[in-house]
Amino acid sequence: MLLIAHRAGTDRYPEQTMAAGAFSLSEGADFAEFDVRYTKDSNVPVICHDENAKRLFGIDKRISDMTLDEFLALKRINDSTISPFTLDDLFSAGIRNVLLHLKCTYREYGPLLGVIRKHNAENTVVLGIQETEGNAVVRAYDSRIRILAFMHEKGNLDDFLSTSCDFIRLWEPWLDDESVRRIHEAGKGIWVMSGTPGTVGYTDFRNLLKWKEMGIDGVLINEIIKAKAVLGDAR
Repeated sequence: MLLIAHRAGTDRYPEQTMAAGAFSLSEGADFAEFDVRYTKDSNVPVICHDENAKRLFGIDKRISDMTLDEFLALKRINDSTISPFTLDDLFSAGIRNVLLHLKCTYREYGPLLGVIRKHNAENTVVLGIQETEGNAVVRAYDSRIRILAFMHEKGNLDDFLSTSCDFIRLWEPWLDDESVRRIHEAGKGIWVMSGTPGTVGYTDFRNLLKWKEMGIDGVLINEIIKAKAVLGDAR
């Protein structure tokens, strides 16, 4: 069962930082997750989980309403040495094996796909898409890029099963034998988002062994070191 460091992992470094992603991968994560957005004035994909900069940076403003220069000048509230960065910066730092959760519409995929190609990352990246239309856009660009369906609702399962995505993300509360059977029969893998929207990334670690027995293919979780210790050779 693959381990995906949710928000790049929180074992040692702040979420969604390059340090967190590099550390998680060095500790055995198979992928580190980063979220991709755009500022209002550019086609440069940037890394930021939140829609608004208030929680992390103390500025009550949407990322999509900022200029690129404004965004890159932000400083973390709890550590002023940490600044935001772009997708190009992430790859330039040598970080590979990433899950990119695309917080943009499929019509905006062009620039980020271009950055992936620039860094020859087609074989190491997984793209998390939120719209079924995005599947065809990615496949037409490069069939080597793997796709994870980030469904908004469990009821969207049929829509994504009809696409050629490689994996489907299920929230922990959505897990049931019938969904697992249907997804695997369709030839797709299942990645579980641990926790709930209120406790995202955290779960009872005993669930990992249960999910492994169910045939779950991957889990998004915050604490990679603990997860790896629980799974041990069971991975």
